[in-house]
Amino acid sequence: MKKKKTLWGLAAAAGLTLLAGIGLLEKADLRALDLWYQTRRPTDGDVVMVEIDDRALEAIGPYEEWGRGIMAQVIETLNQSEECRPAAIGLDALYTGAFREILMNPFLWRMCDTRRRRSSMRF
Repeated sequence: MKKKKTLWGLAAAAGLTLLAGIGLLEKADLRALDLWYQTRRPTDGDVVMVEIDDRALEAIGPYEEWGRGIMAQVIETLNQSEECRPAAIGLDALYTGAFREILMNPFLWRMCDTRRRRSSMRF
């Protein structure tokens, strides 16, 4: 009896794997994922958004010229408190001044140079 259940289970798994492999379950899978991720879930209300305001722009300079060091300082500041350390931090940033930062930072310059040499190697 136990062998029969095991064989039926293996047959069902093989059948579902075959159906998924040829793409017949794709729409159902995508719909299930949409339902899963778009369902509203209650939060504890401790979601905080930190934005760049005019005062920061006046103090630090134009955002386009900020380097990764500025964002590193922001993350360090957010992580200072033991009681209210964030569980996750998300950044939406475009570093357009990154090339200048690489030129001014010898470590980043060496890393870029090393990667360029590695990419030109043939195996």
